[in-house]
Amino acid sequence: MFPALSKIKRWRKTVGLTQEELARAAGVSQSTIAKIEKGLTVPSYPTAVRIFSVLLKYMREEEQVAAEVMSSPVLTVSVNDPLKVAVRVMRENGISQLPVLDNGVVVGGLTEDCILEREALVLSDRCGDVMCASFPTVPPHLPLSSFISLLEVVPAVLVIEKKELKGIITKADVLQNVVKHF
Repeated sequence: MFPALSKIKRWRKTVGLTQEELARAAGVSQSTIAKIEKGLTVPSYPTAVRIFSVLLKYMREEEQVAAEVMSSPVLTVSVNDPLKVAVRVMRENGISQLPVLDNGVVVGGLTEDCILEREALVLSDRCGDVMCASFPTVPPHLPLSSFISLLEVVPAVLVIEKKELKGIITKADVLQNVVKHF
């Protein structure tokens, strides 16, 4: 299924092509691109395929990788830290999730939800007693499109390189990144 023709102009501008450059790469005239963008003409199927193929090629080249989107350095807590430390770090920094480390290794995660789900919440409990499962991990060079769907089901993705925590990616990081590019 094709994207809507109305996306051609936005995609063209996103990848930084002029109408003339897109036309040349797709093998059509600049006036054809202009007419399509204005909604004055509907291209033939083969022409639309060529135009979208060019745009998708440029979009893949422009696609960002995990290292370009992540927040770093990552705020963390230790399994032995009192829960009140985690709550304070989250509140003071306006975040809703923290990786939990044990001797520098990620062993779990803390989220607002997993803290609030605790039946007998005691702020002196250790973070390791309250933590949820660890967040999924990706390497720094992985394209955003390869893992963005994970953020629909988990609160964060960790960027790990050579077993070292390099960054964290949340929905907020992705949204900030999108705003920068539009």
